[in-house]
Amino acid sequence: MATSTSSDLEELPEVSATNLVNDSQMECDNGLDLGKALDFKTRGNEAFKEQRYEDAKELYTKSLGCNPNSAVTLSNRSAVYLHFKEYKQAIEDANQAIRVDPDFVKSYFRLGKCHVATGNLVQAKVMFEKALSSEPSNQSTLKEINNCDKLITIQSKSDKAFEDSNFRESIYYFGQMIQHGIDSGFLYSRLAEAHCLNGKLDEAGGICNDALRRFTNNSDLIYVKALIEYYRDNLERSKTLFSMALKSDPDHVKSHETLKKLKKIHRKKEEGNAAVKEKQYEVALTCYNEALTIDPFNRICNAKLLCNRALCKEKLGDLIGAIDDCTGAINLDENYVRAFQRRAKLYQDSNDHDSAVADYDAVMRMDPSQNNKAILTEAKKQQKIAKRKDYYKILCVNRNATEDEIKRAYRKQAVLHHPDKHASDSEAKQHAEEQRFKEVGEAYSVLSDPKKRVRYDRGDDLEDIAADIDPSQIFQNIFNMGGANGAP
Repeated sequence: MATSTSSDLEELPEVSATNLVNDSQMECDNGLDLGKALDFKTRGNEAFKEQRYEDAKELYTKSLGCNPNSAVTLSNRSAVYLHFKEYKQAIEDANQAIRVDPDFVKSYFRLGKCHVATGNLVQAKVMFEKALSSEPSNQSTLKEINNCDKLITIQSKSDKAFEDSNFRESIYYFGQMIQHGIDSGFLYSRLAEAHCLNGKLDEAGGICNDALRRFTNNSDLIYVKALIEYYRDNLERSKTLFSMALKSDPDHVKSHETLKKLKKIHRKKEEGNAAVKEKQYEVALTCYNEALTIDPFNRICNAKLLCNRALCKEKLGDLIGAIDDCTGAINLDENYVRAFQRRAKLYQDSNDHDSAVADYDAVMRMDPSQNNKAILTEAKKQQKIAKRKDYYKILCVNRNATEDEIKRAYRKQAVLHHPDKHASDSEAKQHAEEQRFKEVGEAYSVLSDPKKRVRYDRGDDLEDIAADIDPSQIFQNIFNMGGANGAP
């Protein structure tokens, strides 16, 4: 353990060198070796002054071996245990010191500090008030009472925020409690659980791992580790950890409740998946709906459920609902590749090619495989096709139209939009019809040429396909007219 600094002592004023008791007259004459007991205690005090805390603990222990009923030495060793954050031993020594000598004020102060560290704030305040009753002007004790009042207020706020699912606020208050002296496994478990429920699983895991090095086999911390694995959808690992928490504390309520949720969600999800395989999409939809109501904080699992439900909605013809479910899944898990892929395909089916390409781009960033690269390339091609002019639509024919059908359609549309037909219209109307007439000629130029039509249907670039087209010349050729601007 690192050597304590003078600032460490300032945080524990009750164990500073000036507060260590040296009054040999307080030793009980019970026939034990009081001389050796006093010598060991004195040397322990010197070790403490020099910040040799391991030596101090050993010397106080030897002193108590010679005289186990010394309230002074018990209180001083309690101070050393408190310094090492060995709270159980510190509390035992402080309680024993009070049993040996109920009038020894310092023991109440020591015990109060131990209760603060372990989060027992009400009992801590009782101990400080007992110490204050014997020394009403003791500033250190008054300071600790004020700190207890502050911590009790913060604790109430943190509990309220946690209950209201305001986890960011509860995390702030838990941090304040740690800064003000609480150092319990339970508090660290609450802090980790708040991070976990707020979707910050890595932060929660780090807090648990650090705390478990000190608070070994703490059921609350093991429960949160299980919760983290459960929220990562590592079901077998989470079951093992929940079992460990229950082994440490068979009555651990949260472990029992969450284990039930885990099993229920898994059962409903499997029922839904089985229904999908049988193409019973309405049944599957019901199963996924029920599963989604069980635990709103299970983001990863709920994202998968939403993605599965999107498939059902797609099969039932609800493309908008399917897209919404994929979006919901992505909001819960921003790295969920399958949800991006499914939504991209749904966007393509809805002719929203820009959104589809954006989703396939996201997939490529997360999984730059050759297959995903090929899919993105094809999506961009479809995007480009969707943005170009639809020559079939311009001529009002379907994509399987014959050469004769295309020619007839051209004749009809060309006559309808010929500039001479709109010579008496407004300037704006004339301009619009002129543009339409040009598009009709461009469409016919491409679709009437078998090679150009194949390239157009294939999605090739059209920059050179429809270049240098003269719509009036096309019109003239079709209608066998002599003038460029003649009407049929």
